[in-house]
Formats: sequence, structure tokens, C-alpha cells
Amino acid sequence: MSKYKDFTILIPCYNEEETIGTVLVQMLSLNPKHIVVVDDGSTDRSAEIIKYLQGFGKIILIQHTRNVGVGSALKSGFRYCLNLNTKYVVTVDADNQHSKRDTVKVMNKIKKDELLAVAGVRKFHKNIPLKKKFSNFMARTSFVLLYGIKTPDPLCGLRAYGKDILPELLTLENGYDWAVSVNKLMRRLGKDSGYVSIDAIYTPHSLSSKSLTYFKGFLMLYKMIMLELARKVDLFLNNGYSDLEIAKEANVILPKKRIKPMDMLDERLFIVSKFN
Repeated sequence: MSKYKDFTILIPCYNEEETIGTVLVQMLSLNPKHIVVVDDGSTDRSAEIIKYLQGFGKIILIQHTRNVGVGSALKSGFRYCLNLNTKYVVTVDADNQHSKRDTVKVMNKIKKDELLAVAGVRKFHKNIPLKKKFSNFMARTSFVLLYGIKTPDPLCGLRAYGKDILPELLTLENGYDWAVSVNKLMRRLGKDSGYVSIDAIYTPHSLSSKSLTYFKGFLMLYKMIMLELARKVDLFLNNGYSDLEIAKEANVILPKKRIKPMDMLDERLFIVSKFN
């Protein structure tokens, strides 16, 4: 019986064809109860790779008709997880920044200490690019100055939640406000929440032009200020598209009956190579 049978792994994905296969291979090797992937309107081959790996079982694919952001993507996954027989939901990024070892650390922490929420805290060692250290510093400083939230790593996506607080997560804001709301929730939970030290992993893909630059760091701070002054900005940017409308339009593709033996999976496999 799987050691992680009480866990569902939730992965929001947007145009991550270079890494989503590797991430899913690693998560499948943990043998959790379920793996829920929310394809947030990807225009590349992400969905094709996810569907291929559904042949190994466990993977549930939720497809958004358009890109609506990580907050709404996570909430689509949380809403689906409410109907699953699972005790914990672990969120993992699709860009391969979270190792299987660190995912296990978060899982073990929330279960062993009987917590409601656990967040990863990245260790920024000397080899981490300066722009990444800068973006993390900007985020931590902004959260303190704007919201009075002192948190060690406000933007880390590796987190675990008990099923009991999933309904509350569905009420949180989207966009940059998602990170704000999640960290406010962690602070309010107090002793029922915890943190785990994890490695800061950056691949050539995550350091590409889509990653946070110095300019984007200042832009993030500017938008956070604007959001604090006008809380409805994110709804405007989302064209008034509600989470319930997104969930209604989403296409859910259930895992196939396992047709490929698990021993075919190699954690070192760069799965996108199958699609070149």
C-alpha cells in the first residue's frame, strides 16, 4: 500500500511542455492517491504530454478554455479535490522547480505534525542567480510593507493543505492577491501551519524570459500597490470571469485504465523528447 495514499498532488500548468513530463514522472513515482493537473489554457504541447502519461493511471486532467491565472487554476483543482477521497492536497509547480525529495518533506511535515497548512521555504545559496534572490527580497519586503505579513518565502508554490480548509481556499483572491491571501491564511492559522526548508532549484527553462527579471520585480511591486488601492483590478483584468464560470467551462479528462506498466517510467526521462 502506498505511503502517500492520503495525498492528492495538484499541479497548475501553463505552457510547460519542456518540464511537465518530468514533473509528472517524479510525482507518479510517489504513488499518491491522485494527481490532478489543471491545464490553464496552454497553447503548446503540455496537454498532449499529460494525456500520454494518463496511460500510467492516477492523473486527472482539468482543461481551462483560456488562461485565467494560477489562482483560478489552483481553485479549479481544489474544487475538484473536494469530491475526492483524500486527506491532503499538495501543490507542485509544473516548471520542475520542486524536487520529489522536497515534495516528500512537505507531505511528511503536514501529516506528522497534524497541521492544516505547510509551505516550502527555499534556500537561496550563493549559486542562485542574483535576479532570483532580488525577486524573493522584493516579495518579502512588499508583503511586510503593504500587508504587514512577515513570511520567509511568500511566493513558493510548494505547499500542502488539509482537506478541511479547501473550502476556505476557494474564497481567496486571484492574481497577485492569491499569494497575499494564502500567506494571510498561514498567519491566521498560527500553530496549525508550518514551514519546511527546501532547495531553490532553477533550470534553464525557469530562468528563461518568462521568469522574474529586475524590471518584473519592480512591476510586481507596483501592481501589488495598485491592487491594495483598488481591490477590483484583478477582476477587471480577468474580464469579470468568475471562478464558477471557469469551473463550469473546464473539461475534465479522467485517467485511463492503466495500460502502461509503471516500470517503464524513468525519473531521468525528459518526456518531451517523445514528442519531437
